[in-house]
Amino acid sequence: SYAVFLHDDMTGHPDYFQLNLTSPIDEIQYYSMLVGFFKKFEKTTGLKIKCSVHPKSNKKNIYSLLKGIDCSFGNTAELVKNSKLVLLHCTTALSYAILFNKPAIFLTSNDLNNSWIGPTIHSFAKEINGQIVNLNSVFEENLDLKKLLMIDELKYQNYKNNYLKFP
Repeated sequence: SYAVFLHDDMTGHPDYFQLNLTSPIDEIQYYSMLVGFFKKFEKTTGLKIKCSVHPKSNKKNIYSLLKGIDCSFGNTAELVKNSKLVLLHCTTALSYAILFNKPAIFLTSNDLNNSWIGPTIHSFAKEINGQIVNLNSVFEENLDLKKLLMIDELKYQNYKNNYLKFP
């Protein structure tokens, strides 16, 4: 049993350059907080973390940033299909979680919430009634795996109908 994190290159996505956007969060701060969360998550839930790395990410850099986390490239659908749940920020790969009927937990932080990407994370979560976990406050509270595993079947079906298939 494992949880998959859908890495969306939050700190260095090439689209930021193309769209003249700044990174929503500092790289060192972000990955430090993320890896800390992963360690707590694994300890609390008993689920290992596997990371599906964004295809445009710097492969050399990602292994040092996500030290100790199982990272892989090019097999996102397979990782989601065989996972217990999905951790993400805001990526269109959310579609795999919907198609494979996996719970989606949206990760945010105070800095992400206060940046241009914060509303997008919350919109994605609202669309499927997904759980939101703030990486800044997660260390002060217990992670309830039973609650994290819940999905809203109606919202998942609506997402499929509205975004994934043609009537």
